[in-house]
Amino acid sequence: MLSKKPYMLDKSNIAKVLNTILATLSDYAHLVHYMHVNCSGPMFYQDHLLYERIYKDCLPFIDRFAERVAYLGEVALITVGAAHENSLLPKLPLDNPERFKEQLRACTAQIHALVYASIVTMDSLEDPVTENMLCELGEQVDLFSYLLRE
Repeated sequence: MLSKKPYMLDKSNIAKVLNTILATLSDYAHLVHYMHVNCSGPMFYQDHLLYERIYKDCLPFIDRFAERVAYLGEVALITVGAAHENSLLPKLPLDNPERFKEQLRACTAQIHALVYASIVTMDSLEDPVTENMLCELGEQVDLFSYLLRE
């Protein structure tokens, strides 16, 4: 009879990946909120509602990922300072509301790449719970990409 190895998670590496996603997604949410408040121009109303939707849709994922990091026994990097310091997003000049959507599309593409690379990482770390959470986030980011299309 074959004996099965006990299911052991590499909690530290999983939390490290999640904290990178968490910081980047938190930074993204703050960026979108900034755009929501400061958008202007002929498409103000549509853009204002779009940015609000994206911002609000990020929040449940931030909460779930932070709770997952805490469950793994690590500290979740969810403060504004931690997000800013650990985010993979570039620091953008935000003085031109006409460029907000273009900038947001680029940031959304970066998050898309990060999430899908992290799904592969979770598969190799054999963590189906986090992998499933990432798949759900990936679907949401795909929707953001669709909503931000030209």
